Amino acid sequence: MLRGWILCLLVAFAYTEDEHNIRKRQAPDFIDFVYNILDGMPLSSCFQCPWIQSTIDCCHFLPLGGPEWQTTRCSPGLAWNPDVCNCDYPENVPLCNPGRDCISLQEPGVPLQTPTPAPSCPLNLAEDECCLPRVGQFYKKINLTHYRINNGLIQGCPPGQEFSEFDCCCEGHAVLPNPCKFWTFDRKVGEEYIDIKQQTYGQSIRAEIGIGVDDEGKGLHMNPNTMMTIPFFAGAHLGKKFSIAIWVKSDSNNIGSAVISNGNRLNDPTVLLIMVGNSIAGGIATQDEEFMDALDLPLTSMGGDGWHFVAMVYNDPILSFYIDDQPAIQYRNGGPILSNYCQLNIGGVLFPELNVDNLGICDFDWTEAQVAEFQSTKNIPTDQQFTVRG
Repeated sequence: MLRGWILCLLVAFAYTEDEHNIRKRQAPDFIDFVYNILDGMPLSSCFQCPWIQSTIDCCHFLPLGGPEWQTTRCSPGLAWNPDVCNCDYPENVPLCNPGRDCISLQEPGVPLQTPTPAPSCPLNLAEDECCLPRVGQFYKKINLTHYRINNGLIQGCPPGQEFSEFDCCCEGHAVLPNPCKFWTFDRKVGEEYIDIKQQTYGQSIRAEIGIGVDDEGKGLHMNPNTMMTIPFFAGAHLGKKFSIAIWVKSDSNNIGSAVISNGNRLNDPTVLLIMVGNSIAGGIATQDEEFMDALDLPLTSMGGDGWHFVAMVYNDPILSFYIDDQPAIQYRNGGPILSNYCQLNIGGVLFPELNVDNLGICDFDWTEAQVAEFQSTKNIPTDQQFTVRG
C-alpha cells in the first residue's frame, strides 16, 4: 500500500519559470505530505534569536532582555534582519533602508543613553568557567575549541585556535578556514559529533553512534524523535555555491524521514532532504523564486533497501542532484540560498528510525568528478582556490 501511495506522489509535479521569477509546482498532496513530516520536528530545531532590534532604528540591535547600553550597530550599509538573527544586506530587509533610516549613536543631536553599570561576574566559578568583569561576559568551556557565552549559543574558536579558560578567549595562530565540513562519526569517544575539517560542533539530541555505511565502521543512528543538530548553520549565509552529500540507509517500510532540514512547522526549510521508503525528495529555496520552497526534486527512487549516496550541488542558478550512480538530475533556481534561524538538523521527526553516515558540506560547488570521488573514496573534495591560498 505504501509503495502505491508513493507512486501517486510522483505525478503532477511541474517546474516553470518566466523572465523574472522561478516557480516550482508540485502536487498539493506531495507538499502537504512533506510539511506533515516537518510538523514532527521539535520547535527547538530552530533557535529563539538572542538579540532584538533596538528602538533606535533598524540598523541597531541589542541582547534580548539586555540594557540599552549594550546596543550595537550593524556594519555600514547593513540592516538588522530578525528573520536570520543577523545583520544583512538591505535587499533582504525590505522595510529598512540604512542610508535613509539609520543614524549613528555618535551623530550630533542624538542623545546617548546613560550607561547602566555592567553586571558583575558570578561567584564561585568552576574550573572550566571564566568571566570578563568589565563587560559582564560569562564563559563556559565546552571542549578545546568551543565555548558558551552567558549561557547562550555554543560558539567555536577560529580554526587553529583553542579556548583558554584562564584568559577567557581563543588563543593560538588562526589559519585560513577550510571551505568544507565533514562529519565521519568515527572520531574518538566524545568527539564523534565534531567535523574533522573545521571542528564545527554538532550536538546529539539523544542520537547514537551506530553502524556506518555498508554496515562497516561508525555512523549516526537516530531512533524516533532524536537528531543531530548543527548550530553553526542557524542564520548562516549559504550563498550561491553550496554542496552537501550524505549516505543514508533506506527501508521500504519507512513512512517518512527528514534526513536533512533547517525548518519545522513554524519555519519553512531552505535546505531539505526527505526520504520515504526507498525514495528521496528535496531541494533548496532561493531568493529569486516566486514562492519560496525547498521542493525541487519530487520523490525519486534510490533502488532497494540499504545504503545510498545522495548529493546536492548548487552553482547559481543550477541545482544538481546525484543519487548513487544515476545521471545527475538538474533544476533551475536563482540567487543565493535563503537563510533562516534554524540549525541544520539530521533526523528529528516522530516515527521512523534513521541511519546516516559521512556528511560533507562545502561552500563551493563540486564538479561531477568530485562528487564521484567523494562517493567512491569518502574523501571530501578540495576547492582549488583554497589549495592555492593555503
